[in-house]
Amino acid sequence: NCPIPHDPLPFEKLVLVCAHVSRDKRCGRAGPQIITEMKRQLQNLDVPESQVTVMGVSHIGGHAYAGTLIVYPSSDWYGYVTAKGVSIASILEAIQKNAVYEKCHRGCANLPTW
Repeated sequence: NCPIPHDPLPFEKLVLVCAHVSRDKRCGRAGPQIITEMKRQLQNLDVPESQVTVMGVSHIGGHAYAGTLIVYPSSDWYGYVTAKGVSIASILEAIQKNAVYEKCHRGCANLPTW
């Protein structure tokens, strides 16, 4: 019921990873590594970008929890995500199952689904 004309979204799930180096060096260092590793793992699993898209963003807050990311449409926030740890594989598995990876989960915005 949106009055603004729009096209369908080109993905089912969207992962926004904070990569804002000038706001916080931890996110600027961790974010690009997380993005690269998530994309690599998704490619190895033959998950198309139309199913899960991973993108860097400039600022989502919670830098004390770097690396941080938000998954949409579930609006789940994750922190302490590392490119070398088990968290990326576990988060991607949870995303594909419409579940939550509790170890790194920081909460949910409870937004309506698309």
